[in-house]
Amino acid sequence: MRLRRRQPATVALDIAPIVDTVFNLMIFFALSLNFLSMPGIRVNLPKATPDQHLAQSQQITISITKDHEVLLGDSVVNPEELLAALRAEAARPAPRVVVIKADSAALHGEVVQVMDTARRAGLTRLAIAALPLARQPADRN
Repeated sequence: MRLRRRQPATVALDIAPIVDTVFNLMIFFALSLNFLSMPGIRVNLPKATPDQHLAQSQQITISITKDHEVLLGDSVVNPEELLAALRAEAARPAPRVVVIKADSAALHGEVVQVMDTARRAGLTRLAIAALPLARQPADRN
């Protein structure tokens, strides 16, 4: 009588389900990243050349000082007062432009906060005031 020898059992790992799962996760994350959007403020700036100036009656001037004070015209206002005043200005029939004059030492967040307040009040035409750079003569080397 001859006995059969047992063959060692072969163990094989089927990786097809793992590969399918990884590809499904990649597709899910790729698609979900397309639906994320960066929050931001949409600003429609008026087109202007440096020589063109807005009439004082067409602009609302908001100043931000280096001491973190917000001024509407010449008076200091808090965020609630600014919103109420800008809503009143937005109710006027003439198109108005909000001109933001921020000190170079003012924080970026404060400028964005003022821009957001103007947008919430219904004023979407914004401009940021700046001094023109002095032109340097070109080197002739």
